[in-house]
Amino acid sequence: SYHIQMTKAISEDFFLSTRSKRATKPALPYFDAFISAKKRPWSKQDQEGNIIASVAENKLCSDMVQERMSAVGTSFSKELLGYDNMKGLQPLREAFCNVLMSTFMKGVELRPEHLCVSSGCGAVIDNLFFCIGAAGSSVLIPAPYYPAFDNDLAVKADIKSVPVHLDLESPLGPQLDAATAAAAASGHPVTAILITCPNNPTGTVYSDDALQQMMEWGLLRKIHVVSDEVYGNSVFADDARFSSMEILARRLESKARESITNASGSLDNTAQGGLIDGMTNQSILDLVPKLVHIIFGLSKDFCGSGLRVGVLHTRNAKLLQALDNLSYFCAVSNVSQHTITQMLNDKEWLDLFFNENRRRLKHAYTVLEESLTSYDIPFTPSVAAMFTWLDLSEALVDPESWEAESDLWRELTETRGILLTPGSTCHSKKPGCFRFCWASVDPECIPEAARRIHEVYSSRVLSKKNA
Repeated sequence: SYHIQMTKAISEDFFLSTRSKRATKPALPYFDAFISAKKRPWSKQDQEGNIIASVAENKLCSDMVQERMSAVGTSFSKELLGYDNMKGLQPLREAFCNVLMSTFMKGVELRPEHLCVSSGCGAVIDNLFFCIGAAGSSVLIPAPYYPAFDNDLAVKADIKSVPVHLDLESPLGPQLDAATAAAAASGHPVTAILITCPNNPTGTVYSDDALQQMMEWGLLRKIHVVSDEVYGNSVFADDARFSSMEILARRLESKARESITNASGSLDNTAQGGLIDGMTNQSILDLVPKLVHIIFGLSKDFCGSGLRVGVLHTRNAKLLQALDNLSYFCAVSNVSQHTITQMLNDKEWLDLFFNENRRRLKHAYTVLEESLTSYDIPFTPSVAAMFTWLDLSEALVDPESWEAESDLWRELTETRGILLTPGSTCHSKKPGCFRFCWASVDPECIPEAARRIHEVYSSRVLSKKNA
């Protein structure tokens, strides 16, 4: 009896390791609200239901993906039931290379052995940063950024996210240096910079110059440059231009190689070249393959977050060797890989899908843009991905209070049934901004979503003016 009483008195935390306690916290602070809202979602039959615009999913062309994958059928070789390369079956990695070389990495020669396929981009991030960053180190992330990065980096690898609000009109190197120094002073040396382009949560695209500056800064400081390009094939604006970091990296390598090759074809290893101030061109050739890594997958561009397929491209041989081991814990089913390979190898279908996906993205965004504009709701215009960044700060009781933002978010969620992503979770520079995920909802409900936001926003703004 005494033993039983003592056992009951012991905290449940006693039976968990210290590191596992991080995993007991929700990955996202608004997850409970999401689950609650799903009990009564908006539909054509229930137009008073909750409009859930906080989930980073593209459902606009899921019908096409479902139809194409179903066409593969259920027949497969018994060889798929056995063990194989945990970094991905060779045919799938070859298919990914072909897709990339015909889309946003056009002109780059990719090799299947440089790809690692895992069960989602979250697993890719987890394994990548486990390998390139020590526990307690940190990663610079231009903000605002994808809210789950904080959890993805910390929950197992124990790496701290450092939001950096960059002034893109000024040189980026000094700003990144200042953030690095501050992180080091707080005991979290910087091991990498993590960039998302096209961007989540803003739906914008960094210029080539900005990407180039961030990459060159990383190379100069011997800091890993990780480019999250999961929205690379979701650029829908006619005048928008997106360049993969891999294209910029290969271009830099090519220029460095040219600079150190003289007219007779011999190498001049003493040549500085001037490509990156403070580095020899030979150092550029040595470091680019070791430090530049690209992440992409099926969750966003292929409307397949449930497929759980993420991919890392890296030419770092030691990193790939480590992933030979770690990939065992997050490999994708061989049968799933087989089905996806058939889809990716269907070039005629791919062309049709990418064109239709961009068309539907553009249509849904246009509906949102027109609705927000008609209600005078401030927002940042989007050109890619599936998000729009709203600025509702004028409706805050206190424009400098994060609690005031939470209060506004609760009113939108609980009284109007519109669930947005709070800017605080994206590390917004100021309170009152929200992410609207418009590709995860039926385009028909977007005007209603804007109307509900307007009701709260305009009422609050008017109350402030009359106060």
